[in-house]
Amino acid sequence: MRFMFTLCVRLFFSFNMASQHVVFSFAGQGFPPVEAARDLYRVSSTFRQAITDVQETINGLSHDGSIPGHAHVPLTEYFEEDEIRPPYAASFDRPLSATQHSLPPSATLVIVSAQYALGKLLQSWGVSPQSVMAYSLGEIAAGTFTGSYTLPAMVKLLARREGLLEDRSLFPNKGGLALVFTDGDSIKQVLAKEGLLGTVDIAGFSSPVATCVAGDAAQLDIFLKKLSNTDLIFKRVKSDIGMRKIRKIVKSYLALTTGRPWGFNYLPARH
Repeated sequence: MRFMFTLCVRLFFSFNMASQHVVFSFAGQGFPPVEAARDLYRVSSTFRQAITDVQETINGLSHDGSIPGHAHVPLTEYFEEDEIRPPYAASFDRPLSATQHSLPPSATLVIVSAQYALGKLLQSWGVSPQSVMAYSLGEIAAGTFTGSYTLPAMVKLLARREGLLEDRSLFPNKGGLALVFTDGDSIKQVLAKEGLLGTVDIAGFSSPVATCVAGDAAQLDIFLKKLSNTDLIFKRVKSDIGMRKIRKIVKSYLALTTGRPWGFNYLPARH
């Protein structure tokens, strides 16, 4: 069955690749694909080798001090576990303890390594991208398929990102994030009326009628309390770091990427 599936995939792409512009698209940080990655890890030697390469790179860089040591179980062991455990989420869960060696890997590590391994699997089937699209966290894995940097550089970049998110000294006040189901102009009016502009801001838009609002947690709660007296629907997101506060780490993050602003959405793949 596995052989027939692989054969059908290869035949499909062989008949369609010639006239198609292949694009690899890497999503941002959402729900970690634990089950799918674990299944691919078990049935595909190429996917498994790519995950092993990521883990061995982590081990090597940790050993020579290029990145901090990790307390979590190795990726290769995590994907072999019988029971699915949710990964650790930097900035959402408690900080890692050096003694907690049984903790699962971080969500960002699971996502990026799975994206990297899936890309390698597709390439092993003869499917290579002419272009690459990426958003947010997905930009880290995407860079390896555009020729922007190597696997060790990818791991260093991810480690730096996680370290900045867990550095509480960068965030003296607890941050917060909420999703409000209305347009941005309506939110700005409420923020201005309550004198909250500057401590609570619009962080982004999920849709024309769904707006992300972030900032100081205490001020955000005041804002949401005001909204509770209206007909607007909102949802508080579990997060200790509001997106507005991420601006404080941008300089440090960009220093690692040689000053390049990692906001690309479309890049030609290099061969």
